[in-house]
Amino acid sequence: MTFGIHNIIGIHRLHNRQKDYSNPLIFKSYKQWSSWQQKLFDYFIWCHLDRAGEFIVTLFCWFCLFPLTFHQANQWHWQWVSKVFLFNIICEFVTYSFWHWMTHARQSPYPHGPLHEKKFNPMNP
Repeated sequence: MTFGIHNIIGIHRLHNRQKDYSNPLIFKSYKQWSSWQQKLFDYFIWCHLDRAGEFIVTLFCWFCLFPLTFHQANQWHWQWVSKVFLFNIICEFVTYSFWHWMTHARQSPYPHGPLHEKKFNPMNP
């Protein structure tokens, strides 16, 4: 997949000119924690919550696509392979189209605001 919820929220906060655009969503006192508390939270809780979108897509695949293809998957056939391939292509198209819109598209307000100053190559729109 692509970057997690943390990155999307960070871009939105940066666009709204909030100072602490990298803080977790629910803890306003995160910057006041000791470094070991921040690391403990980052590595054991936030990294898993950050990937919640990917987990939801995985659950959707498990409950919707897997039952349709499992009984056919004992042999290689175009029928079940095409369903899995189509699911992956749709996930890729939706995810990367959204990320491109969020960080590069001319119609999006995000890449023309404060994010423009944070890019590696500011000449890239």
